Amino acid sequence: MLSTSIQILLWLIQGRSFKAILANRYAYITKRDDQRNIEKEYKERRIDSNEQQAQLDSIILKFSQIATQLPNKGFKNLVSIFPTNSHLSDFKYDILVFDTYDYLDKVIYFSLATPLSGAFHQYYEKTEDKRAEIMKNYIKYGTNDPLEIWLTRYGFSFENIEWLKGYVNQIDENGISFKPEINRLPETKLEVINRFI
Repeated sequence: MLSTSIQILLWLIQGRSFKAILANRYAYITKRDDQRNIEKEYKERRIDSNEQQAQLDSIILKFSQIATQLPNKGFKNLVSIFPTNSHLSDFKYDILVFDTYDYLDKVIYFSLATPLSGAFHQYYEKTEDKRAEIMKNYIKYGTNDPLEIWLTRYGFSFENIEWLKGYVNQIDENGISFKPEINRLPETKLEVINRFI
């Protein structure tokens, strides 16, 4: 579980979206490289469509530990999100989505990010080493950009922050003000910021 959660934490620090994290986990669990090799063999006519399907059907999903809050003394058994020896045809995308949300919520934000960012912040207060504050920001918010941090604190997703950044006039603990150009955005984007206008 730690290897999965640390990998997801690193993807968050790199600024990857939830969609990109899902894509990476999907590729790992479903052995996407093996699938591509089978598809390549079929395109190069080294195997026929029946053999291609047989090989795809024989792919067994990789083990992926279900998310659980840490520490958990009572947790002893390794349990995958898909049953042991599940095949590619047994893969359910919605299970991956819920499990990834659990990793973000239960493991990363609650069990890892909060204590780690707290430790880095305390270290910064004692030493004034700016690298510690930068690490705290990356672990807690996935960025060190003050504008992005404020938008994250106001509850905006990384996907929305990307397009919204250019429209922020002022942001702090007292509120957000937007540039007049914000009113030219499509209705779908305006719905995201309605409560702040």
